[in-house]
Amino acid sequence: MKRAAPRSAFPAARPLLVVTMAGLVACGGTPAGTTAAAPASTAPPPPITTTAPPTTTVPPTTTTASPSALEQLGYPVSNEWVVETITSGIEAATGGLAVGPDGTMYQADFGTRTRQGDTVFRVAPDGTVEPFVQTEDFQQLTMTTFGPDGLLYQSDYAGDRVYRIALDGTYELVAEGIDGPTGIVFLNDGDMLVESYNFSIVYRVTVDGTVTEFTRDRGFNGINGMAMGPDGTL
Repeated sequence: MKRAAPRSAFPAARPLLVVTMAGLVACGGTPAGTTAAAPASTAPPPPITTTAPPTTTVPPTTTTASPSALEQLGYPVSNEWVVETITSGIEAATGGLAVGPDGTMYQADFGTRTRQGDTVFRVAPDGTVEPFVQTEDFQQLTMTTFGPDGLLYQSDYAGDRVYRIALDGTYELVAEGIDGPTGIVFLNDGDMLVESYNFSIVYRVTVDGTVTEFTRDRGFNGINGMAMGPDGTL
């Protein structure tokens, strides 16, 4: 009995066919009597050139809002206001700012995460800065304003209090229990209105320190700063 010849472990090699633009060509050789076609030309297209549009210089335009509305309210209006730095280097976060009749400014310190806002600074007209009042009773100072009595009034946001400060630097408690007080406005009868930033309520504080609710509204959300208009509107 004859044993069959062993098969190769791999199938017989077959020609690899490649399709080109010229037709079918056998890779590794060409059939007898045929000639392989040359591949079609694949020269790159000519480069595309673009011409940038000519630049046009447009002169700047400025618009000035009509000052009539402000002038009607009695505010001075000028196109010649000059903004300048009076002083720098005050170690304080933004609190209230009040200007006395002699031009002296009083800047309160709101404090930072690492420093308690316990100081009201005094800035002389020549830019000299010095601590005016500094005490542990102050925690995060916000609104600073002069009252009709000529004394300085200071709200203390973290302390929930309002203080009165004499021009010699002595101070006294005026009102307490206002959660997060900020803005202060005085009424003609001497009472003051104080904002509660945390509760969005405006409180009325009488001359003797009695605190009552003046107004609240859903539209209030973190109220911070008040002013009385010339027509008596808050």
